[in-house]
Amino acid sequence: NTCSVMAQYWKNTDEIEIAVADSGVGIHNTLSDKYNTKSVYDSISLAMEPGISRVDIEKSVGNWGNTGFGLYLLSGVGKEYGHFSILSSGTYIKRYELNEKTLCDDNIFFKGTALKIKVKRSSLDYFPNLLEKLIRDGQQLYEDRTGKKIKASGMSRKSLH
Repeated sequence: NTCSVMAQYWKNTDEIEIAVADSGVGIHNTLSDKYNTKSVYDSISLAMEPGISRVDIEKSVGNWGNTGFGLYLLSGVGKEYGHFSILSSGTYIKRYELNEKTLCDDNIFFKGTALKIKVKRSSLDYFPNLLEKLIRDGQQLYEDRTGKKIKASGMSRKSLH
């Protein structure tokens, strides 16, 4: 029901970092039954794909509907402009420069979910274009995977920039 949000800006490196953490049950416990994932790594990796959610996304409507695009978009922005890290259920994954690396696995006490995105402030000028591209690509990936069309929620398209 609650989360912590932290942010900072380093003027000398032009980097912005935003982190969000909760003390919930973790992504694996949320997705493993619905998607039959066997490992925490598989659940986290799946959660970063478009259209993946614990709820039935085809019934989720409106600007605030859960369409499963949140982690997909954040990880895509991080991969393109800096890095994106996620820790859930003891597994830590970092995505950067189109690579992925599991840094730790099951050795971390924190069992909730925490994520961090770090980008250069100067990259934000290109953010709206990247966001639209990621949404288009994500909607197509979902259709290719399921044969069904989906639209990212209205809030997925919003930018604070």
